[in-house]
Amino acid sequence: SVLWPAVPLVVEEHMVGLAFGIVTSMQNLGCAVLPLVVAAVYSDSDNKYIPNVELLFASLAVVGFIVGLYMNYYDVRHHS
Repeated sequence: SVLWPAVPLVVEEHMVGLAFGIVTSMQNLGCAVLPLVVAAVYSDSDNKYIPNVELLFASLAVVGFIVGLYMNYYDVRHHS
Protein backbone atom coordinates (compact mmCIF):
# COMPACT_ATOMS: atom_id res chain seq x y z
CA SER A 1 0.00 0.00 0.00
CA VAL A 2 3.00 2.30 0.41
CA LEU A 3 4.02 1.76 -3.19
CA TRP A 4 0.88 2.99 -4.92
CA PRO A 5 1.07 6.73 -4.05
CA ALA A 6 4.73 6.80 -5.05
CA VAL A 7 4.14 5.65 -8.63
CA PRO A 8 3.05 9.05 -10.05
CA LEU A 9 5.97 10.71 -8.25
CA VAL A 10 8.65 8.72 -10.06
CA VAL A 11 7.34 8.42 -13.63
CA GLU A 12 6.39 10.92 -16.27
CA GLU A 13 2.70 11.84 -16.41
CA HIS A 14 2.02 10.13 -19.73
CA MET A 15 3.52 6.84 -18.37
CA VAL A 16 1.53 6.62 -15.10
CA GLY A 17 -0.97 4.08 -16.43
CA LEU A 18 1.79 1.82 -17.72
CA ALA A 19 3.66 2.15 -14.43
CA PHE A 20 0.58 1.14 -12.44
CA GLY A 21 0.16 -1.84 -14.75
CA ILE A 22 3.74 -2.95 -14.23
CA VAL A 23 3.48 -2.55 -10.44
CA THR A 24 0.25 -4.56 -10.42
CA SER A 25 1.79 -7.28 -12.57
CA MET A 26 4.86 -7.57 -10.35
CA GLN A 27 2.73 -7.72 -7.22
CA ASN A 28 0.54 -10.45 -8.75
CA LEU A 29 3.63 -12.36 -9.85
CA GLY A 30 4.96 -12.27 -6.29
CA CYS A 31 1.61 -13.40 -4.91
CA ALA A 32 1.62 -16.32 -7.36
CA VAL A 33 5.23 -17.44 -6.98
CA LEU A 34 5.90 -17.02 -3.25
CA PRO A 35 3.44 -19.73 -2.12
CA LEU A 36 5.13 -22.14 -4.54
CA VAL A 37 8.53 -21.30 -3.09
CA VAL A 38 7.21 -21.72 0.47
CA ALA A 39 5.65 -25.07 -0.45
CA ALA A 40 8.93 -26.25 -1.99
CA VAL A 41 10.91 -25.24 1.11
CA TYR A 42 8.30 -26.87 3.34
CA SER A 43 8.33 -30.16 1.44
CA ASP A 44 12.15 -30.21 1.27
CA SER A 45 12.18 -29.76 5.07
CA ASP A 46 10.31 -33.02 5.71
CA ASN A 47 7.06 -31.07 6.19
CA LYS A 48 8.45 -29.07 9.09
CA TYR A 49 7.56 -25.39 9.16
CA ILE A 50 10.31 -24.37 11.53
CA PRO A 51 13.15 -23.49 10.95
CA ASN A 52 13.46 -23.38 7.15
CA VAL A 53 10.19 -21.71 6.18
CA GLU A 54 10.57 -19.27 9.04
CA LEU A 55 14.11 -18.49 7.88
CA LEU A 56 12.77 -17.82 4.39
CA PHE A 57 10.32 -15.24 5.71
CA ALA A 58 12.95 -13.70 7.99
CA SER A 59 15.37 -13.48 5.05
CA LEU A 60 12.74 -11.72 2.94
CA ALA A 61 12.17 -9.26 5.79
CA VAL A 62 15.90 -8.53 6.06
CA VAL A 63 16.16 -7.98 2.31
CA GLY A 64 13.20 -5.60 2.45
CA PHE A 65 14.77 -3.71 5.33
CA ILE A 66 18.08 -3.35 3.50
CA VAL A 67 16.33 -2.16 0.33
CA GLY A 68 14.42 0.40 2.42
CA LEU A 69 17.64 1.67 3.98
CA TYR A 70 19.24 1.95 0.56
CA MET A 71 16.26 3.85 -0.81
CA ASN A 72 16.49 6.35 2.05
CA TYR A 73 20.24 6.69 1.53
CA TYR A 74 19.73 7.26 -2.20
CA ASP A 75 17.02 9.84 -1.53
CA VAL A 76 19.21 11.82 0.87
CA ARG A 77 22.22 11.56 -1.40
CA HIS A 78 20.42 12.73 -4.55
CA HIS A 79 18.09 15.25 -2.86
CA SER A 80 15.08 13.73 -4.61
